[in-house]
Amino acid sequence: MIERERDGQFLVLRINRPERKNALDLASLGQLSEYVRSAAGDRSLRAIVLTGTDGVFASGADLNDLRAMRTEEDAVRFLELGRSITFGFAFLDVPVIAAVNGLAFGGGAELAFACDLRVAELRARFCFKHARLGLAPAWGTTARLLALTGSGRACRLLFTANELGAADAASQGLVESVVPNDQSVASALAWAYDICQGSRGSIAAMKATMRSGVQAFEGAHAEERAQFLKLCKSADHHEALDAFFERRAPRWGV
Repeated sequence: MIERERDGQFLVLRINRPERKNALDLASLGQLSEYVRSAAGDRSLRAIVLTGTDGVFASGADLNDLRAMRTEEDAVRFLELGRSITFGFAFLDVPVIAAVNGLAFGGGAELAFACDLRVAELRARFCFKHARLGLAPAWGTTARLLALTGSGRACRLLFTANELGAADAASQGLVESVVPNDQSVASALAWAYDICQGSRGSIAAMKATMRSGVQAFEGAHAEERAQFLKLCKSADHHEALDAFFERRAPRWGV
């Protein structure tokens, strides 16, 4: 579930599925998408903070949901829910700040990097597990990574599925600040307070200008979407999920 807490002019959205390590199932994605949609019409809102619980930001897509996706319609629903959130962040008038309180894997990393700003706790770890699952990012992440950290580093993150700690993420320009554990939300709210000392209209105008960069990657987004839908039907993807649940190494095709 996604907990929603209003703190004056700020909205804190907290991913709270500790029994599943905050895995993103269809229900939680739908809830988060609805909160983003409703925030777009809230003129009193000045900033959103997105975070997790119990030392986990989000561990990625819920593999039970991924395993149950057997039709293109299922895959499209998952893809579009995620994209409605990540692109929704970009089209909000107010900044969205990721308070990364722990591991952010797969779809969790995609959510974090779709935010405008990121503050990470020392224990935070980022990882794109897609290649190990026979998948690829689906929510506009490839273009965002290229813009944030450059081609070589983006390739290394995506191709190897290796984990990246908070300090290394900061050195590569992927997070703006690293703070002690349990301090990410407080730090994000402090940033939000600083931001709301300025004009809401000015922030909205600057975000609108920055959106031109998002729109410039439309071709990449379309290709990413097509590749995700193709991979969802692939033998490698289904083999990866079967291997996970059967606790064995996947046997990739040639």
